[in-house]
Amino acid sequence: METTARTEDFLEKLAAIEPVYHSEFGDVCRLYLRGGEKILDLRSIRSVKRAITRSKGLNQAYLRELCGEEIGRQLSLPLPLSANLILVPLKMRQPITNNDSAYGFVNLRDLKRVTSAVEGGALVQLNSGHTLEILGSRDTALIHLGEGTLLRQHFLQKVWEVSDTHWGAG
Repeated sequence: METTARTEDFLEKLAAIEPVYHSEFGDVCRLYLRGGEKILDLRSIRSVKRAITRSKGLNQAYLRELCGEEIGRQLSLPLPLSANLILVPLKMRQPITNNDSAYGFVNLRDLKRVTSAVEGGALVQLNSGHTLEILGSRDTALIHLGEGTLLRQHFLQKVWEVSDTHWGAG
């Protein structure tokens, strides 16, 4: 059985969050950490997203508004939490019910490459060596990742006021 914990306890090490249907726990999240570990968070992706923003002292609705203004749309927006934690949404599963999320998140900092999958969709390889299947195309994934990069630059210049040299820190 996988270890269970809360996502907000691993933010400094977080590489990706994948929504999964677990046979024992239902709609939960699998965390991929920078060091290669995988951990289950027994909450839905929506609950995890809310907990992460709360733990950072951020207002999720206001952050979504700022990101939407910068990108020019309102749905499936990256979540820029710090210079080293830009969570980019990518479609990772087909939801079973209307309340389930299809999107997981990849930390932009921990992305190694995106390739097209032979049977359709795309594969996202993390620096940790893990590979995640994406239901959208490689081109769509690259668009979302580009938006994450754009938001990172915007927040570095206008909100966080830190030098780009901090990208490799911590």
